[in-house]
Amino acid sequence: MQKVKAFGDWLTKWFTAIVIVWAVFNYFVPQASLWGKSYTGYFLGIVLFGMGLTLTLDDFKRILTQPLMVIVGTVAHFVIMPLVAVLLCWIFRLDGALAVGVILVGCCPSGTSSNVMSYLSRGDVALDVSIGILSTLCAPFMIPLLMQWLASQYVSVPVESLFLNAVKVVLFPIALGVICHAIFGEKIEKITVALPIVSQVAILLIIGVVVAANGPRCLPSRWSFCTTCADTRWASVSPNLCTRYIRRASVMHSRKPSPSRSACRIPLWERLWR
Repeated sequence: MQKVKAFGDWLTKWFTAIVIVWAVFNYFVPQASLWGKSYTGYFLGIVLFGMGLTLTLDDFKRILTQPLMVIVGTVAHFVIMPLVAVLLCWIFRLDGALAVGVILVGCCPSGTSSNVMSYLSRGDVALDVSIGILSTLCAPFMIPLLMQWLASQYVSVPVESLFLNAVKVVLFPIALGVICHAIFGEKIEKITVALPIVSQVAILLIIGVVVAANGPRCLPSRWSFCTTCADTRWASVSPNLCTRYIRRASVMHSRKPSPSRSACRIPLWERLWR
């Protein structure tokens, strides 16, 4: 178990770099992950089931001990991220299914990697876990509502079907994990050391499928690869970190060698689309 824990710590430490390398690899070698396209629902279920296995009653009690901070964080989650997604669609001139996908990612709750990023940035991990729990429980209600409000201009949003799928994909695995933890207790705690590894591998598989399936389709667009990489990472980090990654990716992609002084006077958004 010590080796498993050591590997889990190493994977957690370098997870962001591994995600970037894995996304780039699947962009150029999509065959590596296309096999898992029909299994993404199961991968997501594994992640959320693992999250449920790590939850105890104390985690839910923590929401009641500091309700104001948890509620503020959850509200910010469902306000900042969807609006940033809409802003990205406007900046990168996305339309149709691609715009809907970006907005959907922005409406999703935070996941396991949000806790990892909070830990690496020395944030309040306990508060992040509480916000993640509450945002996940609210997801079946908030995702259809936000999608109807923000994405209905692109496609017709099936609100009822979206709600039922969110309940099936999000709430059931988490509830099953919590029940298993409550029933088996100490036996489950023996395998929790390996759960971060399982969850992060499942996240990598999902990212690989997303990039592999959409990379060739986005090739003609100058900014699509940048947004695809940012969005796959954005789905699993907390709102206070998502804009930082997207901004860095955009700046690196738009950097040009030795710009002239006259070019520097041109607004950034005009230079990007020349």
